[in-house]
Amino acid sequence: MPCFTAMRAEIALMSGNAFAVTHHAFSSGAGRTSDGNGSHASTLKSPSYTKSVSWQHYQNSRKLQELIWDKLVAYVNDFNLSNQEKSRLILRLFDDVKLLFNEVPVSILVNDIFLKDFFMKQPDFAKWYFYQLLKKYEGEQLYLNELGYVYGNEEKTNEIVNNNPGYVVEIFEEKMGNELKIRTRMMEILRDGKINIYEYINKEQLEKLNPPEDLRIAIKKLGWNN
Repeated sequence: MPCFTAMRAEIALMSGNAFAVTHHAFSSGAGRTSDGNGSHASTLKSPSYTKSVSWQHYQNSRKLQELIWDKLVAYVNDFNLSNQEKSRLILRLFDDVKLLFNEVPVSILVNDIFLKDFFMKQPDFAKWYFYQLLKKYEGEQLYLNELGYVYGNEEKTNEIVNNNPGYVVEIFEEKMGNELKIRTRMMEILRDGKINIYEYINKEQLEKLNPPEDLRIAIKKLGWNN
């Protein structure tokens, strides 16, 4: 059985190593050339350029996400912890990921660890999780709404794909996939969590969100009646 203290140390080490990768490029003088007088001039175009070519690589790395998340949450049930302690450990891991990536990637947000009974049967944790999903969903849905996307309308989807440059289409397709994953998980939480989420999304906010009909119905019938 893995040691809880050792696991926390491993989390810190992994997070620290990931941060060190990008920090090292600046602190060690990487990317700089000497002017012959002992001073150094950067060979990079700008700090924002550096961030785009280094940090984004790690932010979008599924391998890194697995390293600091998937392989660690697998140990949660091995600890002799109460349900609440297990849930708090997951929340701590969640915060570590958010700190590292600046936002929680969808692949982590919809991890099946959040569907475990020790998490779902505690209303406070289930509501917290739904709120995280909702905030992420709002961002994805806003982008899709601005493009005029309508779920299930193939003609409209083709119009968006045909009338936009390639990079927009790439983002659009990613957002469509994210929307479906998050929407599906939100409906699962409403079905199994038996929580009331009216404080997070009321009638006016639901209309503004403009989700597909299945989520709209789930929110009205399950999210407002518990």
